[in-house]
Amino acid sequence: MDDEAFVRATEIFFVIPLATEADIRDALTASVDSGNKHRLDELLPLYVVLQTLYLKRDELDSYFGRISISLELRASGVAPRISNTQNAPQESSTARQEDIIWVGNLVAAEEPIVITSHGGDEASSRIVFAIWEVKALLST
Repeated sequence: MDDEAFVRATEIFFVIPLATEADIRDALTASVDSGNKHRLDELLPLYVVLQTLYLKRDELDSYFGRISISLELRASGVAPRISNTQNAPQESSTARQEDIIWVGNLVAAEEPIVITSHGGDEASSRIVFAIWEVKALLST
């Protein structure tokens, strides 16, 4: 498979486990209770998943050695926005806020977990999943 065909046949997505060892709610509550409202240090596991057509392991490894994936975690929410001018009455509305809380890179040359589906007898009907674990340090 040439590089262009590999790119067309490949999808990348990520998974954040619903239940992790990090209990963000408890960490924030403890931080607020202790009077330190701006301190959070938790590792959040992320799993980057590459899905592509079946290739032999040495071919996959040659592509993995050339892949670089950048990740950005964002926290978003709605914050009140107040308009206060002399000529207009005070109005209240909402503004969407978004903050980058973590930036990192996945070096795909690191050894992933590789899973091959056995959807059929022919190699063309099989799919490969490569999974890398990334630890995002959420720190404020």
